[in-house]
Amino acid sequence: MVGKRFTAGIKADWPGASDATKIDALVQIILDAPETSKQREIEYGWDNVRYVIHNVMDVGDSAKADALVRVVEAQTDATKKVRAVSFAASMFSEYLDPRLLGYRKLELDDATVVSVIRTEESGAVSFTRRKEARRIILADLQFRLEMNVDHTPFNVGDEAARCAALKAWLTANWAEITAKCAEAKAKPDWKPQGAIVRTWDVQP
Repeated sequence: MVGKRFTAGIKADWPGASDATKIDALVQIILDAPETSKQREIEYGWDNVRYVIHNVMDVGDSAKADALVRVVEAQTDATKKVRAVSFAASMFSEYLDPRLLGYRKLELDDATVVSVIRTEESGAVSFTRRKEARRIILADLQFRLEMNVDHTPFNVGDEAARCAALKAWLTANWAEITAKCAEAKAKPDWKPQGAIVRTWDVQP
C-alpha cells in the first residue's frame, strides 16, 4: 500500500495498528524468513516493515522502541540476533532512543565483512560491520544529535583500534549522549527521517 490514503485506511481498518506487540510479530516474520539467493527480497521486506512501523503503527515512539528492544532480547539464534540488532540500530535516527544507538555500539566489535566493492584503482575493498557502524555513529552524533565531536582519536591505528576507541568514548560519554537524544527530540522542528515502501512480491 502506497500513499497517505492507503496508509490511513490500514490504520482505520486494522486493529493491530494500535497494538505495539504487532511490531514484534512483523519483525520476527523477516527474521524467520528462509535464506534465499534473492537477498533483495529480504531487504525489501525490512524496508516495508520499517515503513509500516513508521507510517501505520498508531503507537508512540517509546512503544515502538520498546518493541524493537523486545525483539532483540527474544532472539536465541545467534544469526537472528545479529540481524535483529542491526535492524533495531538502524531505527535510531527514527526515534533517537539511546537503547537503539547502544545496539549500534555493539556492532563496533563485529569484524564480519558485509560487502565488497571492486574498483579499478584499489581492487577489492571490504567493508566490515564495525566499519559501517563507526561511520553511521559518527554521522548520527553530528547530524542527528548535533554534537561537536573531535574525530581525531577515532582516526588513529587500524580499523579495530579506531572502532575500539569510539566504543570507549561512547561508554564514557553515554550520559551526555542520552541527554542530547532527549534534547534533539524535544525541538519543535525535529522529525524522523521517514521510510520508503517497496513493491514486494515474495515467491514461494
